[in-house]
Amino acid sequence: MPILITRSYGHLRAVFNEYSLHSERDLEEEMRGHAVDCILSIVRCIQNRPRYFAEKLVKATENAEKDYGTINRIIVSRCEVDMGRIMEEFLDLKGEPLYKCIEVRINNI
Repeated sequence: MPILITRSYGHLRAVFNEYSLHSERDLEEEMRGHAVDCILSIVRCIQNRPRYFAEKLVKATENAEKDYGTINRIIVSRCEVDMGRIMEEFLDLKGEPLYKCIEVRINNI
């Protein structure tokens, strides 16, 4: 989003035109779903950050193709911030501790 407020209209038009040359969909179509998802993520994160990350961990651990990148990124980036609260939210959402869920998933590789 910063690009939209820091660049000139001429530059933005050039970017949009270039995008349309290399994409099957125009930028407006492409952004429609992503913009809504982005705004909703921001709102959820502001409302309850530990729960937001717990929800991401639930999705990452339930996915048939485990999303280890997301799991690692959240654990590493939040470990000194609010990982304890994220683990509590995860337990509330999933009904099992995060470490057990990860342990089971890793052993089933």
